[in-house]
Amino acid sequence: MKQKALKQCDRYTTKYAECASGRTISVVWQCRLHAVVLQNSSHSQLLLQRVRWEVTTAEFS
Repeated sequence: MKQKALKQCDRYTTKYAECASGRTISVVWQCRLHAVVLQNSSHSQLLLQRVRWEVTTAEFS
């Protein structure tokens, strides 16, 4: 599920990776917004997948 969620958030992963490229410690404050957006996107995708799974399994119970 996690890999599928990250694939759905690929554009945010790319933006974060571009921001973090070549940075060390400064990535924490320079890329904070990108990290938050990526985290929110992946969290939303995981919740959506879980709801779909629960609905699907409930239909067959």
